[in-house]
Amino acid sequence: MVLQPLLAAVAAWFGCAASSHAQGVPCPQEFLRDAELCDVRFIDPDRGWAVGDRGAIWRTEDGGRHWVLQDSTVTCRLESVWFLDDQVGWAVGGWTHPYTHKSSGVVLRTRNGGERWEQVPRLALPALRRVRFFDSRHGWAAGGASELYPAGVLTTSDGGLSWSSLPARMIGPWLSGDLFDPQAGIVGGSEGVLAQVSSTGLEPIAPARPQLRAIHSVRCLPARTAGAEAGRPGAAASRRLQVGWAVGDGGLAILTVDGGRSWQLPEGLLPEAGGQFDYRALAVLDGDCWIAGSPGTCVFHTPDGGRTWDCFQTGQTLPLRALTFLDANRGWAVGALGTILATRNGGRSWTVQQQGGARAALLGMFAESESIPLELLTDLGGDEGYLSVVNVVTRPSSGADDPAATQLDQRTHEAVVAAGGSYAETGWQFPVRYPGLRLPAAALTAGWERGGGARGREALEAYVVRQIRTWRPEVVVTEPASPRGNDPLRQMVNQAVLVAAEKAGDPGQFAEQVGAAGLGPWKVKKVFSSLGGDVSGSVNLTTAQLAPRLGGSLVDHARGGWQLLRTQHVQPPQTYGFRLLVQRLPSDVGRRDFFSGVNASVGGDCRRSALTSPPGDLRSLGRLAQQRRNTQQLLQHLAESVPAEAAWLGQVESLTRGLERNAGSEVLFELAQSLLAADRADLAAAVYDLMVRQDPAGPLCPAALVWLVRYHASGEAGWALKPPEPPASLPAAARQAADQADSVPARPVLFLGPNGLPAGADGQVATADHQTAAAPPPAERARRAAFYAQLIQNSRPALYTAPEVRFPLAVAGRRLADRHEADSYFHFLAGTRRDDVWTPCASSELWLLQPSRQPPKTSWECRRADQRPRLDGRLDDDTWKHCLPVSLASPDADDAPWPAAVMLAYDAEFLFWAASCRRAPGVDYPAAEPRRARDPDLEERDRIELLIDVDRDYATYYRLTVDHRGWAADACVGVAGWNPDWYIAAAGDDSSWTIEAAIPWQALVESPPGNQTVWAVGIQRVVPNAGFQSWTQPAAPRVRPEGFGLLFFR
Repeated sequence: MVLQPLLAAVAAWFGCAASSHAQGVPCPQEFLRDAELCDVRFIDPDRGWAVGDRGAIWRTEDGGRHWVLQDSTVTCRLESVWFLDDQVGWAVGGWTHPYTHKSSGVVLRTRNGGERWEQVPRLALPALRRVRFFDSRHGWAAGGASELYPAGVLTTSDGGLSWSSLPARMIGPWLSGDLFDPQAGIVGGSEGVLAQVSSTGLEPIAPARPQLRAIHSVRCLPARTAGAEAGRPGAAASRRLQVGWAVGDGGLAILTVDGGRSWQLPEGLLPEAGGQFDYRALAVLDGDCWIAGSPGTCVFHTPDGGRTWDCFQTGQTLPLRALTFLDANRGWAVGALGTILATRNGGRSWTVQQQGGARAALLGMFAESESIPLELLTDLGGDEGYLSVVNVVTRPSSGADDPAATQLDQRTHEAVVAAGGSYAETGWQFPVRYPGLRLPAAALTAGWERGGGARGREALEAYVVRQIRTWRPEVVVTEPASPRGNDPLRQMVNQAVLVAAEKAGDPGQFAEQVGAAGLGPWKVKKVFSSLGGDVSGSVNLTTAQLAPRLGGSLVDHARGGWQLLRTQHVQPPQTYGFRLLVQRLPSDVGRRDFFSGVNASVGGDCRRSALTSPPGDLRSLGRLAQQRRNTQQLLQHLAESVPAEAAWLGQVESLTRGLERNAGSEVLFELAQSLLAADRADLAAAVYDLMVRQDPAGPLCPAALVWLVRYHASGEAGWALKPPEPPASLPAAARQAADQADSVPARPVLFLGPNGLPAGADGQVATADHQTAAAPPPAERARRAAFYAQLIQNSRPALYTAPEVRFPLAVAGRRLADRHEADSYFHFLAGTRRDDVWTPCASSELWLLQPSRQPPKTSWECRRADQRPRLDGRLDDDTWKHCLPVSLASPDADDAPWPAAVMLAYDAEFLFWAASCRRAPGVDYPAAEPRRARDPDLEERDRIELLIDVDRDYATYYRLTVDHRGWAADACVGVAGWNPDWYIAAAGDDSSWTIEAAIPWQALVESPPGNQTVWAVGIQRVVPNAGFQSWTQPAAPRVRPEGFGLLFFR
């Protein structure tokens, strides 16, 4: 490896790495007109600014009668704007990185009223949601959390050129915040979390009614002295009033008068309609308070601090995101589809000053984010201009997201906008702890009610009706039906949409929405179900087709959105199929496609003005898209041939040289992912390295660098994934036998014989087809990991401090006999992130240096067995009688009918594993077939998983899975082609099942663990249609290695 030239190249690129992605390709003005607006600021009755999606900044100099776009120089989302006067202002926001889902913040400054906006360079901030300045130098911001800024609250004393994090007593992210004065304020976030802000850090607050509701807006009034003027004649003159308001989902509105130490509901209840709204917008001015949200039909106003309330109609339905008032009469509101409203009488009446559309043409209602057909949004929304909106019904339960990563609802919105849509929202009332488990409908609704969310199917129908009446679409696209119960959640959403499509047009259904909430009935003309990829329907979409107005294919344009929703590349389907479920047009013309027979004219109330095609004729654009597809196919062919690495990489580099830089990086990234799926991690590492060299500032570079650090530091990868060396020759008979063999070799059923040695019950153990090539020694792999980590440090310092990078780097440091930097980092992490899941990991590493009392993490002992167990699945050997089992448990405490326990033991040759599991009621347990397949699909089976991290990097691990039949699957560092020979026996009856397994040490490590060896281990059970259990928390079917416990060998 030529390390230093690459290091210099990356350092040279760093100055433009962050800004290049924030800038992106300039958006056409037609897209900017319907970009959601997130904030608005006026400094006098005439001059104001509004900011939002796609880098949109609008300015008015006549009170809003005319709004003009300013050049923000960025294309990312801008969340907040602040001006001190008509010249000096700031705007902040940010974007999410593909696959890693870390965020980067953007700070824009202007000194001439926005005639010229400048992005502050070389900032390593997370995405920001709120900004405020007190003078030209001193300011404050709140938003996402990161390793450099864990509190999510930042201050500046040089006008925004540099920022400092408050002490991290609490960890963000925060959705909103405000200050009483430069030293005190309040921030709010998900799950109703609130915190007091002071110069010493953040202090948590328990709100009056949090439940599942997020706090979306916080506003504070300047502190004042309490007394007679405050309406309390007997109050002490020295007492300071710090009045603040917070609003959020489900009509949540609370206030404080003591700076946030205590919160209560307003003295007067909001109108009954308030429960129909998710509040997003808030403005306060002395005793006046205005609240609005989704739907945007009403603005609620109190003139007396919450004692009495009025409900004022806005005359439109689109969600409102922000409010501002100059005085008790003049105010503005902004929101979805570029909406700007104004009032001159305190909110009693509103006029539309600007809108990019009055409603949506297409509404997508989906159970989960990954169900969204982004290519459809690219076609209909991006290329054809139909205003497209998506609503994701369910949301992850509390704690499912990494606090340092962009939350899923925000990523979904960003993905939809990137694909060509206008808006996306995620419901808060329908939490699902473990997506993909396909829990029955009764379990899903019980989970909603247990969390304080929606109650039953009728609540889901009411929610969908509200969305239809809010957006008033012509066409709805939703989930496919699943009448056989294969996917209860999608079936529930499908049925709810069909019912809601009927009820939304009936003013007698959910009448509270029509009356109090001001939503009129609306009849949808068509409803389609999305059948998924490569499934034919009544209407089909080819993903490779050209989107001429966007200058590329549908799949290429949607790719950026998928990178925000997934953690690794998934090969896109060639087609999507859609089935027409409802058609209310008078003739069959409506059956041809989505908008056939629908009156949605270009430039109308639900469609953008016609886009101008990019430079170049359609034939040229088609050739470019075809060139990319051809390159991908040739690279896949090369990958399958597995020639010598040097020659192979030369061909890869030559083939990608003619592609545009970002396109070439995407092709290489996807090739590396394909190589991983083909069990060639060594070649994937070479491709990632090539990608980093060719495009060090590219948006995919961080994900590649993180993977390279993990791979080269991993003890599991270094031992188990050594590159294979094809044999020099293969006899003709062997070639013929290989050609005739099954494509998936069977895994033999193996037991320990009477002599304690492995013996096959249905055949001999298959041997490998070739020998293993010499792999780099551990020290060399550690140096490579350190090198890639140095690239990250030089180019992306915020990412360098992430635990996902630093724990693997600490493992590399141990191999190089350099612990100092790692130990310093562990002290930093343990001391600053007190309520973070990574804190016990860091504290445990420090504890292992000087053990005392109990370790910071959940721990377990694996004791040496005096006698090997005979693997028969009965668990009656002396070995298991002397083992202390650990129980697996569901965090929802819903698993009492199906408990599970696990035991571990070892000797000089094997790690022994036993599990006893009660069958879950209502779950299918088919009998085992005579012959076991190698690495079968166990997704539909009750199964238990042993996750082994031998070097405690909390990033890479062995994954050993056994289901109720004794069928097994295994993977190393996510590579399923790792196929060690290990030995399993299963038994069971009508009420329970048991397994015993023996894993040879040589499959896991170079030498058996000694006394006091410590591994990180996770154990979990996945029961489709029932639930999930684990030994430690956090844990999930999508493995969370940072939640592993400690396993001590004795």
